Amino acid sequence: MSKPRIYLDYNATAPVRPAAKAAVLAALDHVGNASSIHQEGRKARGLMEAAREQVAKLINAQSKEITFTSGGTESNNLVLASDLGALGKKQPLAATLLSATEHPSLIKAQELSPRPVELINVDENGILNLTHLEQLLQTWQKKSDLPVLVSVMLVNNETGVIQPMKKIAALVHQYGGFIHADAIQALGKVKIDFESMSVDMLSLSSHKIGGPQGAGALVIRLGMLVDSYVKGGGQELGLRAGTENIPAISGFGAAAQECANEFKNNNKYNEMRDALEAKINQISPDAVIFAQNVDRVSTTSCFAIAGLTAERALMSLDLAGIAISSGSACSSGKVSQSHVLTAMGIDDELALCALRLSFGWNSQPQDLDMFIEEYTKIYQRMMVREQRQAS
Repeated sequence: MSKPRIYLDYNATAPVRPAAKAAVLAALDHVGNASSIHQEGRKARGLMEAAREQVAKLINAQSKEITFTSGGTESNNLVLASDLGALGKKQPLAATLLSATEHPSLIKAQELSPRPVELINVDENGILNLTHLEQLLQTWQKKSDLPVLVSVMLVNNETGVIQPMKKIAALVHQYGGFIHADAIQALGKVKIDFESMSVDMLSLSSHKIGGPQGAGALVIRLGMLVDSYVKGGGQELGLRAGTENIPAISGFGAAAQECANEFKNNNKYNEMRDALEAKINQISPDAVIFAQNVDRVSTTSCFAIAGLTAERALMSLDLAGIAISSGSACSSGKVSQSHVLTAMGIDDELALCALRLSFGWNSQPQDLDMFIEEYTKIYQRMMVREQRQAS
């Protein structure tokens, strides 16, 4: 009998929670289009609006600020492609400013932007360089009377670094710009208070918190004006045409409701991650743990050992029944150099050795122990190989 596999790649996608699965199945048993006015249609709309309330409650937003999408990528693309406005006036923007460590759904979708795009530098830990951001804001203010859009990930998907979003938002608004936060990796891991964090828009995704794939949201502050991206109907107040995916949205809502009760587990996750990294340092003193000394979410660890390529380590771990990652899962299954680590000034050779371990709602300390057991074997084999080559 084969031993069960250990899944430690929650940042790519989390296992579906039982409550979310039950919500999906219940919605699948119901027939009805949320745009129909008959009883079946009203029931479908009721399921969707209940989920909207659940998601809104998790982030302290109003339900009418939630626009459902097919996922985080669509939400991010919608922001990048849109003209924006407030107080009843929508206008073109002068430029889009992205942090250099943004997710591929923004970095690789620059062609969607109808305006110039510039990258904001980060420091060696991946924290946004506020001085560089202000320089860019000043430059564009001198060039144009139009506002700029700034987009920054609240929590980085590869390193788990948490950005000082309130400071960033205050600086952007000081220069009359709009601020969007990609909170896809933050949802369920850090307390998000949309009401007080001062961002204008926020992207969310269901499957990162144990909901089904195929559902996400763009949270738009009341009074903000955003262009429709998917056209053809009046769904989602005209912002996102197309029949809503009620089963996936229902599962998203159920997962959000469970997340709201789980922040008490943060200490448990901190202990798990700290114990993991202590063991990695003990086994391999030459290991580099990225952004170790700044605020990170408690469920992510990104590290590397020079000479142990990510590709080789991932293959060995997979054969041993353990799933982790080398970074973003949005690269067609390829192991490639991380633009996040490059932006942080990490040497190319070391960046190709980066491993990302992420866990969450269904993870147990013994899962990390199993990883350490296999990691020890891989590291020891590497050391023997190096000794042979040296002799």
